[in-house]
This record gives sequence, structure tokens and C-alpha cells, in this order.
Amino acid sequence: MKSAVVIQEVPGVITPTRPRLNRAFVVFSFLSIYLIWGSTYLAIRYAVETIPPLYTAGFRHLIAGTILLIWCLAKHLSPTWAQVRASIIIGAFFFLIGHGTLHWAEQKVPSGLASLLIASEPI
Repeated sequence: MKSAVVIQEVPGVITPTRPRLNRAFVVFSFLSIYLIWGSTYLAIRYAVETIPPLYTAGFRHLIAGTILLIWCLAKHLSPTWAQVRASIIIGAFFFLIGHGTLHWAEQKVPSGLASLLIASEPI
């Protein structure tokens, strides 16, 4: 026996509508994420061949932080001191320890294995 859900419009009630997504934009976004995140580990591997690993990690995050700071200033967003302190603590643990060890390890480990190990962290 099949059951069907019947949705009736109620007068005076506005139902939220979602804007239609452009399929080409969704596919392009998905492929961009694959290419950018997929090439990160290969780029790290090539970078640590000539530049010390903690310099490469620090330089990457310095560029990213600068871009985010410029974006925040353009949007007139100013962080509180509590947010700055929390960002420093998170940066020290996550970026220095997490990404620093990743960059350090990619001197010896192939980039494909490094990406698989990082991707399997939630498991």
C-alpha cells in the first residue's frame, strides 16, 4: 500500500522558496573544490623539496590570513580581543601543529598517502 503526502496551500501562509541553482555553476564549483583541494598535497610536496616545511606552512597561512584580514576590513568587520585571542590559540594548535606536521611529513611520505591519511581523520 502506497501512501502519499499531500501538501495543501494554506491561505495567508507564505511558504519559503529556494532559488534555483544553475547546474553548470554547481558542477564548476564541485570540480574547482576537487582541483584546488586535491592539488594542495602535491603542491606541498613540491614546495618542501626546496623550502623548509615550517616556512611553507607559515607562508601559506600568512597569505590566507592577510586575504581574510583585507576582506574583513572591506566589510567593516572588526574582531573583539576575545576573538583575536581565540584565533591565536586555535592557530597555534591547528595550523602550527596540524599543518606543520603535515608539511614536515611530506618530506618523506608521498603526497597521495598524506592526502589519504588526512582524509581518513574523521574515521
